[in-house]
Amino acid sequence: MRLNRYLSSCGLGSRRGCEQLVRDGRVILNGKICTNLSTTVTDSDDVVVDGNKVRPHKGVVIVLHKPRGLVCSRRDERDRDTIYSLLPEKFHTLHHVGRLDKESEGLLLMTNRGEVSQRLLHPSQGVEKEYEVILETRFDPENLTRLTKGFHTEDGYAKAERAWMIGDYKIGMVLKQGSSDRFA
Repeated sequence: MRLNRYLSSCGLGSRRGCEQLVRDGRVILNGKICTNLSTTVTDSDDVVVDGNKVRPHKGVVIVLHKPRGLVCSRRDERDRDTIYSLLPEKFHTLHHVGRLDKESEGLLLMTNRGEVSQRLLHPSQGVEKEYEVILETRFDPENLTRLTKGFHTEDGYAKAERAWMIGDYKIGMVLKQGSSDRFA
């Protein structure tokens, strides 16, 4: 495994952040300072960062029900409450897979396994996400076709894979999208 990925799996930050640790000469591999970003690491290697021996954390994936009013962020510049306030301290190093808007609620996956996030979020993987949307006004069923054919918004082109009526004020939608989860 590449060194930056190894360090990231030890909970030392993102892959890019871990690349900086290597560039700064803070990583010792088998007794020698390592500044080569293309270095690969095996289980038998001895890796030390800032004087502390590091080992990868076990893979963790949890499911979290995000209530309304919390933002999907580790820290918020406007000091709003985040989803991390719901978690025990030991899970604060996990990252959320995708996000929901502050006023949305639903299930989120949280993990320390980057490959899980990549598999679920990258548009090339075609993973579908299903939503129930509660509306303030009655929904006209004739607009279902518009949702699935697509339309232009100020954020770009929006299109649902599938859409269906659940009630006069509620629709179901399936989206295929990356981490921003607008329409696919």
